[in-house]
Amino acid sequence: MKMIMAEQMVDENMIEKIMREAWALIKSSGALDGLVPDEEQIEIRNFFAKNYVEITEMYRLYSPVNSRGGTHELDYIELCKFLTETEILGEEHSNVILRIFGESHVRGTKSKSSIHLQLNQTEFFVALTKIAAYKYITLHRRENAKMRKRGVSASKAPIPTVPIAVETIYLEHILPVLEKMPAGSEMRAALSSTDVLLLFYQHLDQLCTVFIKYSDSNELSEESA
Repeated sequence: MKMIMAEQMVDENMIEKIMREAWALIKSSGALDGLVPDEEQIEIRNFFAKNYVEITEMYRLYSPVNSRGGTHELDYIELCKFLTETEILGEEHSNVILRIFGESHVRGTKSKSSIHLQLNQTEFFVALTKIAAYKYITLHRRENAKMRKRGVSASKAPIPTVPIAVETIYLEHILPVLEKMPAGSEMRAALSSTDVLLLFYQHLDQLCTVFIKYSDSNELSEESA
């Protein structure tokens, strides 16, 4: 039963392997080097590894939006939809979003226009880091500068580090959406529990029958469309 459910379970070793490969690519590209010191990059990498399942669910939720489910990469429209629907950034920041979208592409192939690029999940980590820094650090500094220019005392709230900005964007904007979704690490942990696996095993024939029935009916409806 564990073999059948393998894709639905949390595999910490696999997550570590994926993150190790992803961060090696990010480091070799230098995509974050001008923004985040090496020691803070390690903090961000560990945070993404800790919340990998949840962030992956969010990435997969938005990556098929503009492609009608035909791709698992995020294009510019899908990124904008993600940022606006989670209330991270509004449309008034579209120029910055487009710039970050282009800067987050760490693979070798480049497009003449960044709007035609697509971000894989590794590049989504880069984009999320840059967006968090812009929202909680750059905009904070700009607001303080405006206040000082008007002769008003600037905010005394400390400007966060980039790792804290990443964690804040996750807690304030991503996690509330994820908590409404029937997915994530808690769900996968439940699926890997002995009680749940035993329950599935006891009703495996019935579950297979239901799956075959509805998957066949879905294929028939698509053929007749």
